[in-house]
Amino acid sequence: MSTSIDSFVDYVMPDVNQCPVPSIEKAVRQTLIEFCQKTWILQEAFNWRITETDVSEEFEGAFALDFNGIYYSLQYEPVRVLFLAVDGTPIDLVDRRDIEEINGWEDDTSSTPTDWYVINSHVIHIYPKPTDEFDLYCRVAFKPKRDATIFWDELYNEWIDTIAAGAKFRLFQIPNKPWTNPELVMVNKALFDKGLSAGKIRVRALHLPPSNFKKGWI
Repeated sequence: MSTSIDSFVDYVMPDVNQCPVPSIEKAVRQTLIEFCQKTWILQEAFNWRITETDVSEEFEGAFALDFNGIYYSLQYEPVRVLFLAVDGTPIDLVDRRDIEEINGWEDDTSSTPTDWYVINSHVIHIYPKPTDEFDLYCRVAFKPKRDATIFWDELYNEWIDTIAAGAKFRLFQIPNKPWTNPELVMVNKALFDKGLSAGKIRVRALHLPPSNFKKGWI
């Protein structure tokens, strides 16, 4: 299930006198993007069977992560890959330069990969390159795209006050408008920041131990 942008707008509108709907929508989207990007609250897990046909010659054995199977794929984009495992064994995220400084890295192969690195938002490289088919498991954090019109229900049902505070913080500081309210700018910023902290705690408790939050996507 999903919640439309209209529901968020209706929640914010009574507090921003005469503010046009497109302006509220923009503030809501900016807030939702920031909230998801900083908390990693929106996550999905994926399982793929990787074969030779999945490997890209362009990237020396890398392959693209296919997120089209998720219902909101047209509305969301990846923020970070939080966890990766090959045939059930976790492998480590490393800096691309650490691999490419190894002599002959392009030709290194193994049936037990140990590392992976980022090429772009949808393409990763596993090192050493597996020589056989393998099962890839990964957990990915997402954020809404800037033209998204529907959002994960939990963002509204559990975090609407945080999202509303972030949107009002943005709108109240616009100068010389009927809804301008400098006195409430920092109040709503504090409320939004408090919600961010609560969201991060929720994600750590439900999905990943804190040690896994050291590194991520691009």
